Amino acid sequence: MAHHAVPKKVTLKTISERLGVSPATISKALRDSTDISDDMKMKVRAITDELGYHPNLLARSLVQKRSNIIGVIVPDLNISYYADLVQYIYENAQMRGYESIVMFHHEDPVKERKNLQFLMSLQVDGILISLTNGNKNRDMLTQIQTQGTPVVCYDRRTDCADFSLITIDDHVATEALLRSFVDQGRRKIGYVGLSKGDDVTVARFNSYRKLLPKLGLCFKPDMVVESEPDARETERTVRKALQEGLDVDALVCGGGFWAYASGKAILAEGRRMPEDIILGEFGNNSIVQRLGISYFTIDQSPDLISAKAVELLDNFLKDKNKDWGCRQLFVESKLIYYDHYNHEEKIVKIIK
Repeated sequence: MAHHAVPKKVTLKTISERLGVSPATISKALRDSTDISDDMKMKVRAITDELGYHPNLLARSLVQKRSNIIGVIVPDLNISYYADLVQYIYENAQMRGYESIVMFHHEDPVKERKNLQFLMSLQVDGILISLTNGNKNRDMLTQIQTQGTPVVCYDRRTDCADFSLITIDDHVATEALLRSFVDQGRRKIGYVGLSKGDDVTVARFNSYRKLLPKLGLCFKPDMVVESEPDARETERTVRKALQEGLDVDALVCGGGFWAYASGKAILAEGRRMPEDIILGEFGNNSIVQRLGISYFTIDQSPDLISAKAVELLDNFLKDKNKDWGCRQLFVESKLIYYDHYNHEEKIVKIIK
């Protein structure tokens, strides 16, 4: 029986033996060091290509105390807003010389904690995170930052002063949305989503409730449809509410899933959209367009949030003597009217 040789890993020593020079010379050539001749650099590159050599980045990071890798933790890519955010973060990080490791917590603080532990075991340079509801891993995040790895939160608000945050001003955005409803003559504005608990969208409900009197409208509890961010449950709950007499001509939806499910329920009940009821949602989520209706959306500027988050993290990494305390930065967002009939987005207001 033939025995196959166990393949050997190509190392700096392998290349140095082929060229008859020291591993240190090979290492310098790969780093394009100025004290290595161009001829030697060309020979080294030729051999590494031939042998399929790949540098051990983890070993290099131990020596250099820098990996040029950042960890990115995101809730879920099923929401198009987060998919856009991750894409922009990846591109912005690459432009600044970093690679990204992307992980997902799916709103589970246990998964979030495991993500953080894994990223720290890889000795990433810094972490960008959109937190789970309730910020239950604050202790670990504080420990990570205390040990020298900066943390920047993005998108979701946090009440912890230890971490910097890049997001939009949800309160101002909610006011812009409500004013646009009122400008269209809508006076019976309801809400679909969560109104209590740790969920990040509860702040949107609180803004909705506080702002209605400012616009000459009354808050009515029977115009609030309480529902988890589950499409089937929301569709069933909204449809039942309509059958039982829910009287609204506009709905503020906590997010894209709520808007999509609410729209399905409204259409199933034979109501016209936007003529009878118009929706407003946060995130400019593509799923809502599947309804084939016109609606309002808050574009949460994933491009600006990602650029600012990566920039801030990069600034921290370039000057580790800086104070990493809370820097809360709001980026510009936009209120958009999606006109289904003309298949175009119209910017109603720039929100600063």
